[in-house]
Amino acid sequence: MITAFLKSLSMGSTPDQGALLSPRQTMVLLGALTLVLLAASLLPRTLSAMPLVLGAVPVLIWAGWTRTWPPVYPAALMCTGVIVALAACSTLWAIDPAEAGERAGKIAMVLIPGALMVGLCRGADRDTLARMAKIIPLAVMAGWSVIVGDYYTGQPLYRLTHGLDADIIIGTYETNRACMTLTLCSLPAMVMALRLWPGLVGWGMAAAIVALGFAAIHTSDSQTALLAFIIGVGVLVAFPVVSIWPRRILKWIMLAGIATGPFLAIAMFRHLATPMEPMFLDSAANPLERMEIWDFVSRYALQNPLTGFGIEASRVITDFDNAKIYEPASTIMHPHNGVLQIWIEFGALGAALTMVAVAALFRRIDGLGRTNRRLVLAVFLATCSVSLTGYGLWQGWWLGACMLMIGLTALTLKIRSVPVRFPLSFNRPAWLSPTA
Repeated sequence: MITAFLKSLSMGSTPDQGALLSPRQTMVLLGALTLVLLAASLLPRTLSAMPLVLGAVPVLIWAGWTRTWPPVYPAALMCTGVIVALAACSTLWAIDPAEAGERAGKIAMVLIPGALMVGLCRGADRDTLARMAKIIPLAVMAGWSVIVGDYYTGQPLYRLTHGLDADIIIGTYETNRACMTLTLCSLPAMVMALRLWPGLVGWGMAAAIVALGFAAIHTSDSQTALLAFIIGVGVLVAFPVVSIWPRRILKWIMLAGIATGPFLAIAMFRHLATPMEPMFLDSAANPLERMEIWDFVSRYALQNPLTGFGIEASRVITDFDNAKIYEPASTIMHPHNGVLQIWIEFGALGAALTMVAVAALFRRIDGLGRTNRRLVLAVFLATCSVSLTGYGLWQGWWLGACMLMIGLTALTLKIRSVPVRFPLSFNRPAWLSPTA
């Protein structure tokens, strides 16, 4: 069985190699993903356990029952393995080795099973996906509808699932995580709808996902989700993908931003904060607080620029040099910026590995068809916008949401390779062609 696993790992599974899951297994996978999407609309924190349920458990059952290994995706296993290994190694230089070791173990329980789940998605049966994957866009629409409907009826479902009494006031921010998860999952769901539902039905489904998404995000008052949704939909619709130069320019901008992140954050706070005060000082969406956090985190990170201070260092640092102009606290849970979090935790070592991963992703994107390029760029840039302005990198639910989004994207890439005949040629524009 170990030999079979090593062989599957070395060969991998690609959408061009044929079905590796049976039709029945593919239907079970689609049903499970549908339930996860519905659950995420009310209980997004359960996403931290989703990779174990949809990744590790099926793989172990498969291996134990058949004495063979299911489809695996070597790139996903390698990427998540490097992240976990770096997190574990950071205990050697961490400020709090016990905290770092505990966090490394927790992210391993999400990332490694998540990579296994992505392998299952890539091995799904094409013909079954062409018939049954329509349920995914419907599930995303249902998830958005649950958030909107629950909000305007006094949130009875949220109170029921969280054990809250009727007199408890629920803040709008409580649905931020659900909106963020569905924002990321809406992008592959829109492409699925356009691909699998003919003509105006597909366009109507995609438009409904966008409309419901904006309505739900409005109820949550989440600027981060709104920004991610706008970026994702905008890239999906309008990013120029025929020429390689827009992607090259974007790639080099991102690589330069990762390499110089702390220096950019310090310069931005010094030169832009004061001129921006009249616009944002009294605004609910105040970026000045984040800019001050980025400034003192960057200055602290540069005290140990090679290896940083270990995973989750910002949680245990109590002596940040904060001038407290806009941000009153001197301690933070995370820097609200993924690049700066990598720098303060892993230093230039982590930044270099991140740059390698980004460059490899863009190289992979260059080999895709035009529509698939837009999809992968859309989900990647939407995820980056969240990581650069919102949540900490290692929150379990956030890692689970990212794995769910990657799995749905992998399914969509397979679905788009399935030819579907439409009765009228104008039902599908040229850029939605399966060969595009």
